[in-house]
Amino acid sequence: AGAAVYVVKAERKMGSAVAISEHELLTNCHVVDESTKVTIGRDKKEQNASVVSMNTTADRCVLRTDQKLPSWVSVRPYEDIKVGERAVTIGTPQGLELTVAEGLVSSKRTHKGSKLVQTSAPISQGSSGGGLFDAQGHLLGITTFYFAGGQNLNFAVAAEEYSK
Repeated sequence: AGAAVYVVKAERKMGSAVAISEHELLTNCHVVDESTKVTIGRDKKEQNASVVSMNTTADRCVLRTDQKLPSWVSVRPYEDIKVGERAVTIGTPQGLELTVAEGLVSSKRTHKGSKLVQTSAPISQGSSGGGLFDAQGHLLGITTFYFAGGQNLNFAVAAEEYSK
């Protein structure tokens, strides 16, 4: 799954994105801010990407590249996700590319009409837009936010929500 995770650089922000096809990546809108063009990178190689879908209310953005991406992951349906199963985050917290952490799926929730996956896997600043994966490398969600006032209260937007 790590081969499908990229660093995203927008004008004043940095985060992550996950490739789900040879040209499309999922990220959070708060990562790209108001940019319509961003840079994605990994292994010291960068390329341009365009924001092709933006739902700022639900914090879901889709990026598209002209160049073919070498690796991508499949999206696991929300209904198949089980509370208590192992979960792994891969992202770019504090600019540290491809940082991996593990935890569990703590709960499945709905907030403002969006399906969320709550996890005990760490999410730090800069992790936004990264992936929450199952043990087989399927994408469960896009890491989005955490509650600073609690411990292990981390949330990802269910990956299937991006098709809406």
